[in-house]
Amino acid sequence: EYMGDFSHMAALRSRVLGSYRVLLRSQALVFGEDVAVRAAARAKTRDAYRSNAGLSDPAAIEHAVNDAMEAAEFLVRNVAQGVKTNDQEQFRVKILPRHEFGNNLFEAQKSERRKLREERKRKGLPPPEEPQKCG
Repeated sequence: EYMGDFSHMAALRSRVLGSYRVLLRSQALVFGEDVAVRAAARAKTRDAYRSNAGLSDPAAIEHAVNDAMEAAEFLVRNVAQGVKTNDQEQFRVKILPRHEFGNNLFEAQKSERRKLREERKRKGLPPPEEPQKCG
């Protein structure tokens, strides 16, 4: 049993380190040559991981890793950085194929409702009421 716990914790550690690297790569991709913004994002990420270093509950660690992966995906799909083009305060934004279009707010709300349903199911509670559809 001890070896099973050890291998599970080793796998979790690997996932934590992997999520950290994915976040840093996502920041590098999104913020490109903007050294100041990349440094700020890297510092915030490092601080967040350090503040979670004391987590020992595997479920809490897994939750933190999932949050980090979602944040990385959000950055890559939803953030486009503007670059100043001249001294008249004009900016250029390059929209790439990786960027999402459409009703992202609706998708985020669907995701939150799904998470709420799953959490309530785990706790043995009835599912939340679904919002009424218009039209």
